[in-house]
Order: sequence, then C-alpha cells, then structure tokens
Amino acid sequence: MSTEPKAKRSIFSGISTRDIVVIVIVAAVLGAIGVYNQWLNYILSAAFGVFGWKLLSGLFHTPGVLAANFTRKRWVAFVTQNLFAVTQLLLGASLGLVLFWLTLFEGVGQELVFYLFRYKKWTWWTIVLAGMASSLFASIPSYFLFGLGEMTWYTWIPAEVGVGMLSAALANFLISWGIPRLMAKAGIWKFPSESQAS
Repeated sequence: MSTEPKAKRSIFSGISTRDIVVIVIVAAVLGAIGVYNQWLNYILSAAFGVFGWKLLSGLFHTPGVLAANFTRKRWVAFVTQNLFAVTQLLLGASLGLVLFWLTLFEGVGQELVFYLFRYKKWTWWTIVLAGMASSLFASIPSYFLFGLGEMTWYTWIPAEVGVGMLSAALANFLISWGIPRLMAKAGIWKFPSESQAS
C-alpha cells in the first residue's frame, strides 16, 4: 500500500493552453472596446445623468462570462474580468486603478453564479444571471468610489441595480451566450462538453 502523499490540486488545474488563449483574446478585444465604451458612457452620462452611464454598462460585465462560457472552467471568469481591467489600463482608460476594484467584485459575482451550479449548467439564463450578478456586485465599490452614497436611494438604486442589471442581462445574452452558440453551430468552436451546451 502506497504511503506517498497525494499532490495538492491547484485551483487552476484543468486550464488548458486553449483556455489561456481564449482568456487573453477575450480580455484584449473587449478591453480595447471597453476603453471607447467608457467615453461613450461619459456622453450618455452628461445627457441622462447616472441613468445614462448605466445604459451601456452591460458591456463591462461580458468578458469574464464570455470566456467562462467558452471554456466551462472554474476561475476563468474571475481571471478574464481582471485581465480586462489590465488591458484597459494599458490603453489609457480614464478610470485608472479604480477599475481593479470594479473588476474584482465583478469577477467574484460571476464566479459565484457558476459555482452555485457547480460549473455544470451553461444555459442562457445562467449566463444572464452571471452578468446580472456581476453588475450587482460592482455596485458595492461604485457606492463608495463614485459618490453614490451622496445620492438619494430612489435615484441610485433604480440606476445602479435596475438599469445596470438589465443592461448586463441583455449584453450577456447577446454576447456571452450568443457568440459561442453561433460559433459552435458554424463548426468554429467545440465546447469542452457538448452535453453542457444546452
């Protein structure tokens, strides 16, 4: 009988080279788009206040969810979401290091949803739910960093939680759910387990 101790399993075990490529591409492409999306949000914010800022905020909650849906692996959402922030910083994003607080909470929200389903449920509604959780969790640092606490609750809650979560739900349905499905149907992408791609 062997007495050799079992090797500890890394939290990133199972991550393949293909997964890493997906993480990097998603973070880089959406990070570049995110920089320009920030400036568009400033214009909408000037026109419609805090509600304008949240109209397109859903795009910020797609990188981690998209990469996770492609790979079906734990921690991919969290890592991708934070690399998304790195890309934006390297490209001169105006929010600066504040981005890391946002993506940290966003990544946790996304991973929490996938964890609750043990990384085995990859339906459209789990993808949408992960995006909405990302938006909800991002409202925590936003409350302290962007002065939301100085606003009345009936202004920032509908904007931050209502409009923000709806924007995240729509963006993730179209991007994080739609793109992988279209690629799979076209034969460009094969999910790790086709039985989970329902």
